[in-house]
Amino acid sequence: MTGVEVRRSVVAGITLFASLCFTLLGSALADDRDDHSQGSDDQARDDDWGHWLTHINPRFMISPQEALKWAKFKSNLGPTYGGSSGSQQWLNFIETTMQEFGAIDLFYQDMPYSRYVVNDWPDPKTHIYGSGVEVEKLISNGTPVPVVASYGMTSGFTPASGVTAPMLYYDPNNPPTAAQIAGKILVFQTVPYPAAVPGSNAPYDYSTSTLAAYAYTDYLYETPGEWYQKYVPVPASVSSSYHSRWVWNQLGGFSTIGMNKGAAPAAGMVVVYDYSPAAASASSSAPCTA
Repeated sequence: MTGVEVRRSVVAGITLFASLCFTLLGSALADDRDDHSQGSDDQARDDDWGHWLTHINPRFMISPQEALKWAKFKSNLGPTYGGSSGSQQWLNFIETTMQEFGAIDLFYQDMPYSRYVVNDWPDPKTHIYGSGVEVEKLISNGTPVPVVASYGMTSGFTPASGVTAPMLYYDPNNPPTAAQIAGKILVFQTVPYPAAVPGSNAPYDYSTSTLAAYAYTDYLYETPGEWYQKYVPVPASVSSSYHSRWVWNQLGGFSTIGMNKGAAPAAGMVVVYDYSPAAASASSSAPCTA
């Protein structure tokens, strides 16, 4: 893992949002020029501007085929972290597509920053002990952990010699003291979704924050089809995104504990996630076994 400084014209989040708006609008305008079969109906709706406050204008939507094509293109780029090769290709695609759809006067902001570069994608052997190309190793009591899924990208610099320290399991029901945490490699294990508490948030059995982030709730527009029941956390067997978000969001609390405010910090930490190997490897997090 090496630290480098990158200077790259980065399109910020608001610009990305604008690019998508321009792209959708451009596509809509292009389609509108080619299809006037419903011109009179569209004009009538346009004159009644209130109609589009409660309806989706199909002229402003890209086709499913084009959306899939763009998604496949981005997926094939691999990671698109800021300053990476994949990021540059994706930003070039957005810039070019915006201009093809008529966007002009694009603004670029140079944002110099330092970042870590780890050459581990897409070769899974870089996460396997003894492969000869591994970029990280985890050894416990002399026994190598065969697969380390990922690493802490924002955890600071680790020397080439690594970090050696006693490991300490963090039991949330009987947490260690600040003195016990200092200088140790903490081992955390993520917890499952919170249990239902009937009537705790009537008429629901989960808190509002849980429902908002990890459950299907009410939608103004919903694609027809079979959906998992609403107002309960979505299991990984139905959708990995909700469950992965729940697991990932626990990292902040672990990091706060590891920093051990008011005492010496932990030497490091290992997180055992409730993830599939692929999901764990895709998470830029503390080292975790899969």
